[in-house]
Amino acid sequence: MKRITINPFKLFRSVICLTMLVLTIIYAGNFITGGVQASSDEVEYVTVVVRSGDTLWSIAKNNTKGDVRDKVDEIISFNNLDSSRVELHQRIKVPVER
Repeated sequence: MKRITINPFKLFRSVICLTMLVLTIIYAGNFITGGVQASSDEVEYVTVVVRSGDTLWSIAKNNTKGDVRDKVDEIISFNNLDSSRVELHQRIKVPVER
């Protein structure tokens, strides 16, 4: 049986080329898609303090002209909430429609 030998220099060069190719693909993907999405610091919002009787639905309804369900989902996502449950005196950031 014939023994295969690998040149360490060629192996190193191949690993470097492959790494550069992967990084180029990642960079091109970010460039094409517009990069990273805007963080919550770049989005305009109003802060609402939860009062007695408020629900996330009522807060969303008072702060949207569109579908309230979409606004509720947006508020949950924007504030990293686990559910639509809110507590008295809780501060909720509500993204402003443009």
